[in-house]
Amino acid sequence: MIQSKKGGLAAPGASLGFSMIELLVVITILAILMAIVIPSLISSQPARNLAASSERFGLDVKYAMQTSQSTGNDVIIGFDYDVNPSNIEDARNPDGTLVGSTFVNGQFVNPGNPGAARVTTRYYIIEARKRWRDEVLVGGATAGTTYSRSDEPKYLIPYTYLDWLNLYDAYANGKVASPPVEPLFPYSEGLGEPRNGDFNAFAAPRYVYPMNMADTGLTPYLTRFLPGTPLWANGNRGDQVYKMFCVADRQEILDYDQAPITRDSNGLRLPGSEDSATLKDQIVDYVLLKEVDLPDHVYLINPTHNYWVTDFSTTSSGIVSNFQDMQFLQHLWVFHPSGEIALADWGYDTQGDNSIFVHGQVMERKEAPLPHCAWMTTDEVVEDIFDGDTQNGSPFNERKPQQASNGRLFVLWPLNGQYEVLDYAPNDFGKGSLQQTIAAGGLPTITDDEVSKKRELGYNQNFLTGP
Repeated sequence: MIQSKKGGLAAPGASLGFSMIELLVVITILAILMAIVIPSLISSQPARNLAASSERFGLDVKYAMQTSQSTGNDVIIGFDYDVNPSNIEDARNPDGTLVGSTFVNGQFVNPGNPGAARVTTRYYIIEARKRWRDEVLVGGATAGTTYSRSDEPKYLIPYTYLDWLNLYDAYANGKVASPPVEPLFPYSEGLGEPRNGDFNAFAAPRYVYPMNMADTGLTPYLTRFLPGTPLWANGNRGDQVYKMFCVADRQEILDYDQAPITRDSNGLRLPGSEDSATLKDQIVDYVLLKEVDLPDHVYLINPTHNYWVTDFSTTSSGIVSNFQDMQFLQHLWVFHPSGEIALADWGYDTQGDNSIFVHGQVMERKEAPLPHCAWMTTDEVVEDIFDGDTQNGSPFNERKPQQASNGRLFVLWPLNGQYEVLDYAPNDFGKGSLQQTIAAGGLPTITDDEVSKKRELGYNQNFLTGP
């Protein structure tokens, strides 16, 4: 039986459900709420992703510092950028003047920008892992090859290129089953695996530096720019310098030991005055720890150009501007076990003999311990810059670039590893930028407090479009 709401029995055929009108009212209310809430959620998604990404980046910086201190190895944060030759910028001296040569004293002079695109959505963390050994190879090319325990403390001593060559001799003479592994680096594909022997010369790198650094002439940066992807599988020695974190291959290591090759009574190689000093260096493997893709709507973004006025000095000639590198995508952040952080580039040094050295190196920049910066923004800001809808591509009159919720400024202090994440309006030009002050001839009126704020790092500068 069906009981009525009043406790009695319902009349036959009576309905106790919702009426059609009641259902329509509920559906209408839900539709109105959804129409209000869903667009709000969608429109706030970029800002929420930006906040989460900046927090994640800060945690990864902590991870890099802690990993470096716990392992005793350098840890590197780099940015995986696309390339654009229109972004190439010449190298400059600290005073802002152009560097006169692209190759000096056997060393490539990295440009201000090698052609890194303005934005990227990926960064990576790499450990520069020192290679150690706890056994000593006894007997090389001519004697029976055996191993013995090292008499060094804790049985742990650096594994050098000389050790590698002795093991290679033993392999080449059939005395050990496997070849020594070349210095490891992040690769996307290769012929076989690193442990199979000749690998580095033919493997495709995961990260590529877009400049030809092996050209020892005074070649303009634009001419040095890599126009396309080399055929890595060909093993062309001229292409090896493009491979980031690939520091040597079999042939290069063999070249470290120059003729005449001297050996001891057991057939093991001995370093000589004619050999490269690198022969005694400890091998370092560059191991990819993690690769991070930013979520939808979020970009890491370079300032318009690399060199900006960030401070002033008073000299006998008056007040002069101090310049600093402000772009970051093309650089590497190197975290040392000591807690210090250095700015570095993928560079190239012939070490006096460009017939031997064909690979690049991680080379730290010689500069004052200035804070390092990184910027994040949303796709709406990026579109305002690049879609061409605004006059001359300028976002000055656009709303999104002038909202602090659409940008994050990440400031990292290199001496102690402290960092700060700040809300940052990507286009602060309307707030009175340093460039505006300079254009107005207002240098003598800038107060010390204002200079201090600018030094921490151009918070008011219009990094999107330049002066």
